[in-house]
Amino acid sequence: MKFNTTIIIATALLAFASCQNDNKNKSSANSEYLDTPSTTEEYTLTKVDQYEDYLLALDTTDINSMTKATNKFTEIFSKDDSVQNDEAILKFLAYQEKVELNGNEKIIDEREDYSSLVDVEYNNKKIPNELSAFHKQINQNGFRIEQSEGMYYIKSSPAYIEQNFYRYASPTMEIYLRQLAKENIEGFAADGAIIIPFETFVQRTVWWEDFSQSVTNPAIRSKALEKYKSYLLFLTVGMNNTPAINYENKAEEYFVNAYTYLEEVHPTSDTFTTLRPYINLIKGNKIAEARKMALQMIKSE
Repeated sequence: MKFNTTIIIATALLAFASCQNDNKNKSSANSEYLDTPSTTEEYTLTKVDQYEDYLLALDTTDINSMTKATNKFTEIFSKDDSVQNDEAILKFLAYQEKVELNGNEKIIDEREDYSSLVDVEYNNKKIPNELSAFHKQINQNGFRIEQSEGMYYIKSSPAYIEQNFYRYASPTMEIYLRQLAKENIEGFAADGAIIIPFETFVQRTVWWEDFSQSVTNPAIRSKALEKYKSYLLFLTVGMNNTPAINYENKAEEYFVNAYTYLEEVHPTSDTFTTLRPYINLIKGNKIAEARKMALQMIKSE
């Protein structure tokens, strides 16, 4: 005989409710007032929740808030809380991105020439005395100076993350942070054009594919997958000044070389499997069809 579990559960709930009402009526008959204390349990904030609340209260237009965010992290977390630490580090990185975007206008003086500070952390250039205090301020808050399209802007400093967060990170998180640091230093695009060699572009894309598939921490996996999809998109269509298919309806040599390299070095990767139909169209000089497929791939993301 097949039982309908929904009916059984509903019947049981009705019986329970009836019993509760009977008990309540009997109790009311014996007492004029009935005390019914609340049984609602209070929600206890996790360390990550506490840290996120703190970050939300900070000013994202003030780069000095980065030092506050770092100090609060070390106050709340210990080296033994690797799972919570990893989540909190991701919260910090997300907050850092906001400050990098919102704080740039406030800290950068468009009339100032910051050329001597561009990548000064990696090229041993001398810092002018008049920019010493400024450089110290941004550096102590985890930023450095970059230039693009004739404009200067602050960019996160990998050295700051390594100095303040590596010791709290799990081995997996440290791998994630080291890859971000490597890409931060190498760069990716400038003035709307991809600036890294096509081999590096392909290797990065496949690295994020492999990492996103191997990591078990859901928070890290989500961020890794986000990075992978971003690189896969750019590997498909390119950027404004480095399009995969140019305005003359021809495939750019950079991408032709990238696709050849991808097929030769990573033929079993999901990246190649995904792009193979698109690559075949480009190889066959079926550019109109390739454009249409690229648009479909973008929409499907």
